[in-house]
Amino acid sequence: MINDVSYQPSRQNIKKDYQIKRFINPYLDKKPRKFNTKLYLQLILAIFLIYVVFYSDLFKIKNINISGLDIISEGEIKPLIQQKLSGWRFMIMPADNMLFMDKDGITRDINAKFRLKQLSVKRAWRALKINLQEDVSYVIIYNQKFYFADGDGIIKREIPEDQKSSYLDRFPILNVSQPEINIGDHIISKEIIGYVLDLDKQLKAVGLYPKGYESGGPDQVNLVAREGWKAYFDTKSDIKTSIDNLQLILKEKVPDKNKLEYIDLRFGNKVFMK
Repeated sequence: MINDVSYQPSRQNIKKDYQIKRFINPYLDKKPRKFNTKLYLQLILAIFLIYVVFYSDLFKIKNINISGLDIISEGEIKPLIQQKLSGWRFMIMPADNMLFMDKDGITRDINAKFRLKQLSVKRAWRALKINLQEDVSYVIIYNQKFYFADGDGIIKREIPEDQKSSYLDRFPILNVSQPEINIGDHIISKEIIGYVLDLDKQLKAVGLYPKGYESGGPDQVNLVAREGWKAYFDTKSDIKTSIDNLQLILKEKVPDKNKLEYIDLRFGNKVFMK
């Protein structure tokens, strides 16, 4: 006979075990999370850096420096740049932030309005540096006052009295009959402007320096000599041929230029004079 000596718990032990037994619900008995101070500080730092970089005055463009101007005035270029620096880029970034400014857009807007040989747009600390070189294709328009007209015949600006001496010998002067001239007016055709520029260049190349020019109609330009006589040119005719004929007449047919009234070069090699 084998005696069963296995452990037999007493009622007291059974009761005790039952009382200390715990049933854990993993969904209800979670420990409370601790406050993540490190994450909070990182978030605050990120917001602060975004504000400093994007929206504070630290990276805001305060100055616009323009160099290389000759005929174009600073007041013509600055409004284009200031307009580009106003508002927002991509709806969230200030357009005047030196890190995110639209450099290509500024370059396009300036080149679209002005004839330039060279244009450089550079960022500096809280500033924008614009350096340009003008493509000089201008005629001075005279009508009681002096004005610059560009290659399209549009009035760009009035020439102040104290600046006239700097420009009158550098650019051809075209006298026009116009009741009133305002900045931005399309005062003369592009074709006439181009002809005057070319004619003036070729005349000076052969030693002839006119006092100025007149618009004689849609296809006519008149040279006004310093002695007072005039020469009539047809804008449809070859400039070199007309100048050759003018030189020939002046050399062989005009002993005294002070008595000359006009030379009509509008009919090819058939030249009239008085």
